[in-house]
Amino acid sequence: MLDLFRNFPECKVEYVVDLDSQAPAIVQAQAVGIATFSRYEDALQKYKTDLLFEVTGSDSVAQDLIKLSADHQFAIVTHQAASLILSAIEQNTSRIQSEVIAEINGIKSKIVQSLVQIDELVQRIQTITAEMRILAINARIEAARAGEHGKGFGVVAQTMATSVDSTREFSIQIDNLNQDIQKVVKQIETALIKLG
Repeated sequence: MLDLFRNFPECKVEYVVDLDSQAPAIVQAQAVGIATFSRYEDALQKYKTDLLFEVTGSDSVAQDLIKLSADHQFAIVTHQAASLILSAIEQNTSRIQSEVIAEINGIKSKIVQSLVQIDELVQRIQTITAEMRILAINARIEAARAGEHGKGFGVVAQTMATSVDSTREFSIQIDNLNQDIQKVVKQIETALIKLG
């Protein structure tokens, strides 16, 4: 409950009360500079309270605080109501978490499908590049055999070899990007595991 309200900008937690000075909420409040008390009467004397959450689980404490609320002008949320609020928040958070996980899994699946398709395209490009490299080598050989008459053919062979090298570089860059995206997919999987 303390974490919930500490992170809620429209709310300021003024104090925490517990008879046990080592209770988790007391220790946590002290760690972040929130005032702590062992008696709620002392806290009510020191701080003007607009809204008080009673989360002791004790009906007698709830009844005492309800009586004090008239004198000290504060609204009270008893442990029963606080329990309902927390339950509603947890259910809503769980529902939202499930929806987000489902959406992220859908996105991840689409990315993985795209990666498979990109891999297939890169393999095809590499196959075509290898065939073009062989054609360029054969074209150079034929140009050399033709001598003076094969000079034009030699220029075409050289241009083809340059295009093959450029295509190979592009396929390497695409493959590197693919690997980077695969790392991001693994990060998504890790985040999904943390989400639960």
